[in-house]
Amino acid sequence: MHVLEGWERVVVVDAADLEWEPGQFARFTPDEVRLAGSAGALSLHNAGLAEVLALADAVGQSLPEMVIFGVQPGKIDWGEGLSPAVEATLPDLIDAVLEELEGDNHA
Repeated sequence: MHVLEGWERVVVVDAADLEWEPGQFARFTPDEVRLAGSAGALSLHNAGLAEVLALADAVGQSLPEMVIFGVQPGKIDWGEGLSPAVEATLPDLIDAVLEELEGDNHA
């Protein structure tokens, strides 16, 4: 939560088990992540994004405007590097993030 303090707007990119083909990605709002988190963690890390959002709500911490891009990993396991499918989608993902930032009226 402390990493998010002081920012007006944040774009988060994280691995997410969307049960899609590896490399596919989706844009989410924090409310959508909170809903997904109620059925299980959206993020694949120990303290997932849904848990961070829930904790912020519980302690009354305000969060910046946030957009989340979840990317379906090729393999759900510990390891280094990206799968070929995820690596191949990086240009499209970067374009989507840049498009999101270009739509930002705060800059």
